[in-house]
Order: sequence, then C-alpha cells, then structure tokens
Amino acid sequence: MQKGQFDIVEKAVYKWFSIVHSNNVPVSQDILKQKAQEYHQQFVNAGVDLPANFEAANGWLRRFQECFGIVQKTISGEVHQLICQ
Repeated sequence: MQKGQFDIVEKAVYKWFSIVHSNNVPVSQDILKQKAQEYHQQFVNAGVDLPANFEAANGWLRRFQECFGIVQKTISGEVHQLICQ
C-alpha cells in the first residue's frame, strides 16, 4: 500500500483512536476529523514537512476508516460510535 502525504497524521490519529477505544470512550466521526486537524496543526507547528492544505473532509475520513478497519455502529438506536473491526 502506498503511503499518503499525511501518513504521519493518520498514524497519530489511529494511535489516539486505539487508546480511546480501548478505554470504551465513544468516538464519533466528527471527533475523529477534529483530532486529525489538531494533529496536522501540531505536526506543522513542530516543523514537520507537511502540505498546509490538509482538510479532514468526508473523503479523507472514509479512506482513513477503510485503511484502519474502523466502522460506524449505531448504539441504542441513536448514538453513532466508531469501532475497530
């Protein structure tokens, strides 16, 4: 599989997600996108050579979830939560 230009961001987000998920803390898609934006900004501020135009849009989220085997499940009929398959 080819590495994307934001590979470091995606690995950081997945590591964060894995830790939070293992502690049974629910994570929504919006939270996942927000966390990706935060990590991108932290890496840019630290001097990591990343494109400045990162946007954690729905297309990015879909590819990220597919790559890392994360699916959205409905809990209690209303709440959407992301889980690892």
